[in-house]
Amino acid sequence: MIISRTRTDTKQPNSDVRGPHTALIAIFNKKLWESDSRIARYFSPAGGPPFAIIFGSRNRVEDAYDALALRDAIVLDEIVPNLTGRRNDRERVPVIVGTYSFNGYQVPILLASTEMGFPPTQIYVREIAGYSCTAGYTFNGKKLGHNGTIIVRVGTSGGLLGKNSADPTAPWLESGDLVVAENHIARADAIASAVNKPLGTMLYSKIARVADALKGLAGKSHFEEFVREFLSYDDGFKIINVGGFAWAKTRSTPSLVDTLFRTGQAIMGGSSSPKIEIGNAVSKDYLYTEHMSTHLIHHLHDDHGCKSTEMEGIMLNLEGAKINMENSSALMQTGAIYIKIGPVPGEGYPTCEQEERMVAAGERAALVVAAASFVATEHGYGAVFGKPA
Repeated sequence: MIISRTRTDTKQPNSDVRGPHTALIAIFNKKLWESDSRIARYFSPAGGPPFAIIFGSRNRVEDAYDALALRDAIVLDEIVPNLTGRRNDRERVPVIVGTYSFNGYQVPILLASTEMGFPPTQIYVREIAGYSCTAGYTFNGKKLGHNGTIIVRVGTSGGLLGKNSADPTAPWLESGDLVVAENHIARADAIASAVNKPLGTMLYSKIARVADALKGLAGKSHFEEFVREFLSYDDGFKIINVGGFAWAKTRSTPSLVDTLFRTGQAIMGGSSSPKIEIGNAVSKDYLYTEHMSTHLIHHLHDDHGCKSTEMEGIMLNLEGAKINMENSSALMQTGAIYIKIGPVPGEGYPTCEQEERMVAAGERAALVVAAASFVATEHGYGAVFGKPA
């Protein structure tokens, strides 16, 4: 049974939130900022921190807390049940809030797991965004200059660049290297089945209609003309032809992609490892049935600029686009950084101790890049890095 709750006395989410799935809902339902100063540091009737990093793994949330050295941190799924007296208020996934410092500047950050796959990502992103403060967030007694919610996914990925490239001169992405995702693409039928029409939005119904209509049509000469009436990239997504099949392509927020990449360059400088690049990511809603032919790998890399494969990112972009379409004042930005942990799909794990060390270094770097990009967004890239914006 799905429980839908609407609050009239505290923050109204950017769009409908169904739950509960995280400890955030208990904070707002019970107005815990009124009874606990630790909660009041990060939450008010207007919402919680506007900057969030999400992960597929519970362990990575805890690792990020340590790696980022968050100050005044609160593990919400531990403290909230103690405050409410209800064990169930810890809900399903870990959520941590804290203060991140970089080069003398600070921002509030929320860390959370969205678990693996399309449906969980959709659920948790909606809840995190719905309870964030979209304007006038007060931190350390001052209102932040940034308005809107920014969510960055940090995750591991298989690679689509290197020995499997059709271009022998293509640079090699090694284990631990980072890819800032400019776009995510996925089979349109997988997206349609994940979101479907009952959600009642133009975005999802369009994708479902296109996926249905394109059965048997993909690859014909009028493919692009046929889909153009349904989808426009102005909305941050469109349908493309990948090897004769309909795939959905979603765009990360361009300004966020730029900030993440420039932040990575500034932090890692000219170091040879890890490297950071911009590229597209393939989102798959399966793991154990995984199979991508060599031909498809070459096609995705050479014709569509894909450098990594993962399992959640496209849903982050779709939810961001959906929230912005439903509420023009939401100003939600979405992006992702992926750490390459294997050379190709199906070989997604380090194979030796050296690769394990390279992946660990990449994970630490990705976390700092994501968090520091929030600092640059709030306080200005030039001020934070001493370089022209």
